[in-house]
Amino acid sequence: KARIADGFYLHAPDADHPEMIPISVTLELGDRAQMIEQFEFSDFIRDDQGYAIYEEDVLLRGRIRVPETGSEKILVKASLRYQVCSETSCQPPAELKLSQEVAVP
Repeated sequence: KARIADGFYLHAPDADHPEMIPISVTLELGDRAQMIEQFEFSDFIRDDQGYAIYEEDVLLRGRIRVPETGSEKILVKASLRYQVCSETSCQPPAELKLSQEVAVP
């Protein structure tokens, strides 16, 4: 779940404005894991101009499958691309890189 600061918003993945950058996520799972359910984003709202946006927060959810054989942990890397906007302007697009070791049961 990503929190969005008061007074700002992010464009939803199916944003219908060609000049705006919608929020997106990319995963690097390595050789052992695979994505079995594409990322789902929480429901968006429409602004006064009808554009699909997120205010306050956005929830991203996906599922991966890891075979039982092999090491006890895998490294999952994610890249979150987004553009923060307010009523008066939009910031340049940004990218947040995250990584997390995940225990394999």
